[in-house]
Amino acid sequence: MFGGRSTHDLGLGIAAAWGFQFLNNDGNPFIPTGGTLGQLRKIIPADGLPGPNLKIKLVCDVENPLTGPEGAAHTYAPQKGADLPLVEKLETGTRHAAAVLSDFCGRDISQFAGSGAAGGIPAGLSALLDAQIQAGFDFIAQATGLEAQIQRADLVISGEGRLDHQTLNGKVPAGVAKLCQKWNKPLLLVAGDNRLGEAAKSLFQADQVCSVLDIASSVSDAMTNAERYLKQIGENFFS
Repeated sequence: MFGGRSTHDLGLGIAAAWGFQFLNNDGNPFIPTGGTLGQLRKIIPADGLPGPNLKIKLVCDVENPLTGPEGAAHTYAPQKGADLPLVEKLETGTRHAAAVLSDFCGRDISQFAGSGAAGGIPAGLSALLDAQIQAGFDFIAQATGLEAQIQRADLVISGEGRLDHQTLNGKVPAGVAKLCQKWNKPLLLVAGDNRLGEAAKSLFQADQVCSVLDIASSVSDAMTNAERYLKQIGENFFS
């Protein structure tokens, strides 16, 4: 299961560890990184892989494609500190590497749902190892019996560090909210930062949406004293 990565190499580092070789413009082997994806020219398959007996399943909690305005570079790189010029460099390199990977496997790997997760790992491993993608929330919910637990619950509490439009794109609070709606259960969402504002309640059909930043004096204060503020949120809600 991939998530929260700060890499952007389309999984080529993983593939290199499995024995794949990548050649640059000069025909020399190298391991591509985010800054060198544009140098990729040729892929040499790994020797000794199990072939059709090898089954790889990637569990992803987002549905973003690899490239484009909703792709990996434009969506996730800024969250990790990339400025606009770096985002554009990553996007250009990603489009180039995606074309090389697509030629290698004979199909477009840049636009399927989830291909842009975790710096494009699903895209690369789909092309090189025919990895299959499964929605992360569905996988975890089934493994933990989440729906049955929600069905028995009097109140459901969920949340994440930041509620924003990405949360609606396959992340845990969105999946929990759908199950709460299905079983008519009250939902409390707690976030470090609520970027959706008042719309969050209606978008998730939540009874209440609470943000640590609504009561903290700053981001630094919120992170330093998160435990105290979360306790305060809980006391306010149940009072």
